[in-house]
Amino acid sequence: MASRIEVTVPKNAHQYPTRCARCYGGGILTSRKIGFDTSKVKDPPKDEEFILPEIPFCKRCATWQVRIIGFGAVLIGLGILGAFAIDIKLNLGSGRISEWIVTIVAVILCIPGYLVTQYRDKTVQISAYTNETLTFSFKRADYAAQFMKVNHIRPKPGQLPPA
Repeated sequence: MASRIEVTVPKNAHQYPTRCARCYGGGILTSRKIGFDTSKVKDPPKDEEFILPEIPFCKRCATWQVRIIGFGAVLIGLGILGAFAIDIKLNLGSGRISEWIVTIVAVILCIPGYLVTQYRDKTVQISAYTNETLTFSFKRADYAAQFMKVNHIRPKPGQLPPA
């Protein structure tokens, strides 16, 4: 996985470039809430404590994000149904062993859906937060550079790859 560019900005005083964060295209933009990078933020704040920022995406990319999350949910549902179908087909009956077998099969069949929803192409995430600042993690260097420019932040030496 390519390294991500992290930029720290004031929590309530930051702006976003007028380009799509995923494809870097212009045109009609819509806002989508972004989440935390769960590999770095171990204890995200509760909803009532923190409002997730809304990042601009073009309609096509916003629709793609909604569809990929829906596709993952469908895969998880099919995994659960598949586990019950296997239970019925093999006539496992009731008991502790059959419950464990069905549970293990359900987990195995749901893994693809989980992977699709959790490890999709997340172009912008929150990698750290405090009461005063947010640290965004960007996949695209050009969008990170534009974000820094809009927020009047000078890149640190080596923060951005050479153009």
